[in-house]
Amino acid sequence: MTEQNGAYARGHLPGIRELFQVTDREKKIAGIRSKSYPGRVVSVHAGTVHDLLSDIRFLLSELERKDREISECQELYAAMESMWYEAMQELDREREENRKLLDAYNKVYENSMNNYSQFQSAQQDREKLIDALQTIRTDTEDPYTSEFAKKTLKQIGVNVDE
Repeated sequence: MTEQNGAYARGHLPGIRELFQVTDREKKIAGIRSKSYPGRVVSVHAGTVHDLLSDIRFLLSELERKDREISECQELYAAMESMWYEAMQELDREREENRKLLDAYNKVYENSMNNYSQFQSAQQDREKLIDALQTIRTDTEDPYTSEFAKKTLKQIGVNVDE
């Protein structure tokens, strides 16, 4: 994280150079670490006490800064988690809506297939009735029945030979 542009939470993502660049803060921390080793006894002089207190104040300020960064990251994480949760809820709602639309489409398709099947059946029945009327018109010797069949065929739109 860079000090001049703020935390990642503000949208700043460091470049590769920034990731590997050692800051003055990091150099100071490394210097403090080099002075102190576990179990090492340090002789304290008046000048070194001031330096030690300065180092301690610096390290405390670094801890506070890190605490703020952690807090910002936690807030960012919570916001992202909330956004993710809302997106998942929206996705679930859209999936449910799509399922309902698909169910409605399947019902419409099924009904149209049933209607088409009924239409084909009615068309076949119509053709059979026309054939029967044509047979009655041509094969009957009764002129009234023949004329009735001819008239009926004309009414339903069938061309009748005179």
